[in-house]
Amino acid sequence: MKNDLTCEVVRDLLPSYVDGLTNDVSNQAVEQHMKTCENCRKLYREMREPMNGDEVSEINNEQKANFKVPSEIDYLKKIRKKNRMRILAAVLTVVIAAGVGIWCKAYLIGQKVEQAEFVQADVVMKDHKVSVQGVLLDQTKGVADVAFQEQDGIVTVSLRETRKSSFHTNEFQAEYESSGEVKRVVLENRILWDDGILIDGTVSDLYQSRNPYVGDISADGRSVQAARAVLGINDEALLCYGTQLQTSEEPYGWTFLNVQISSSDNVERLQQEMKQLGCLLIAVTDNLGYVSFEYCVDGTENSDGSTTLTVTEADADALAGQSVKAMSQTPAGLQKLVELIK
Repeated sequence: MKNDLTCEVVRDLLPSYVDGLTNDVSNQAVEQHMKTCENCRKLYREMREPMNGDEVSEINNEQKANFKVPSEIDYLKKIRKKNRMRILAAVLTVVIAAGVGIWCKAYLIGQKVEQAEFVQADVVMKDHKVSVQGVLLDQTKGVADVAFQEQDGIVTVSLRETRKSSFHTNEFQAEYESSGEVKRVVLENRILWDDGILIDGTVSDLYQSRNPYVGDISADGRSVQAARAVLGINDEALLCYGTQLQTSEEPYGWTFLNVQISSSDNVERLQQEMKQLGCLLIAVTDNLGYVSFEYCVDGTENSDGSTTLTVTEADADALAGQSVKAMSQTPAGLQKLVELIK
């Protein structure tokens, strides 16, 4: 391979070459030159020899007395040392910058709160002024910012959370002056206020689980879980072992099979919960006409004495004193329905 490098160029490259900072092309050119140049080879060997105090300590006293570093080698070694210091400084700068960025992200900037169920908030409306105050349920988090957006009478509140610190606590309070009439206030995916009424978080979830057709398994499941949460029914109560749908003709029905009641002492209370649960499911499922519960007490098999409790749309309307399907059309109406049946 032809080598066009002069000794001067090689000597300029040697500090970086010794530290492994040159690329493969430069390495090949330097090595090719040193094969034919004794002076550059010698300079390379001497550059690799120790020159600092700790390294020179390995040389005996007599060698120290006679040891003299040529000025050119000394200069090149200083360049090599500077190269190392530059690399170290660059690495430290990157590490420090990354650390500062992480700290700012965690304690100053934060991230958007995506799950509103971890926020407890209240809304106060006066004229066109929206006042929101609340607290993050996670005591380790703090609120970095409260922002508002308004569109078509709906005011959306967004929060940014950080690690809790002296800069940001888990409590927040903010106000917003709307440009027009406010119909609803929403925190991320949770409705806080609607048509003059505060909306409970569980009612908001139930409203958003509204389903036009019974028979969509995932939608039906969301409605059941939301309705149970509204009523405070725990996982053990009204535990069933299957459901059955009647969608061949109207009224369409939904039957909960093999509901187990552990004790006869619980029958009256659980019958009331069945009626409430049936009422809410009829309200949030547009084409649902009735809900039935087949239950037995103390583990009695259905064939030996099961009982069926059925809640029709008419029963639900009578329980609420008005049309439950009409009430469920708005969050405020659904909130009123829950308060009536509970």
